[in-house]
Amino acid sequence: MTAYQTSLEEKSKDQTVVTRPYYELGNDLVNSLLDKHRETSYYDKKSPFSCIYGVTLSGCVQKQLVIPDISCGHLERQLDHNNIDLLQKRQSDILKWIKQSVDKIRRELCTDKIKILRHSKSALKIKWKGLEYHIVIAWTFSKRQYCSFKYIQDNVHVYSFSPDQLQTTINDLIEEAPIHQRHMEK
Repeated sequence: MTAYQTSLEEKSKDQTVVTRPYYELGNDLVNSLLDKHRETSYYDKKSPFSCIYGVTLSGCVQKQLVIPDISCGHLERQLDHNNIDLLQKRQSDILKWIKQSVDKIRRELCTDKIKILRHSKSALKIKWKGLEYHIVIAWTFSKRQYCSFKYIQDNVHVYSFSPDQLQTTINDLIEEAPIHQRHMEK
């Protein structure tokens, strides 16, 4: 192993120590929301959260797998303009459901370490057990396996990629890039 590789491994370990709480508490937040969804899904089959298939943590490679720079506004070119209002309403309903669930969890746990910091039609900023998370809803052309709930293991939804996972992901993105480019140009 070269000195450069050793240096990279040490930097990677340092970064893992720093980011670990974000992943751990991010998974705790997602698991709490999934629990709330399970509680309500029996009697509310049309829960806004039921159309969510996965999650990514901003700043990690997973985020790039949800077609970069594609949002509700970009999809407008691809869809009938009559559907945009419906998508924006669904986005707002999902964020409202998450906000209500976080408020309910805070009341159940009687804690000030969980709270809504800011809420708008397109984003939600929360404090979850000491860390801030910004929640937005992204639309994709297709369901990406990397972002699926519990893709790696039970109760783990956001995680750092290993070098092998990263290489596989890069290869997948290179292979799929022309497909997404065609969608964006139409």
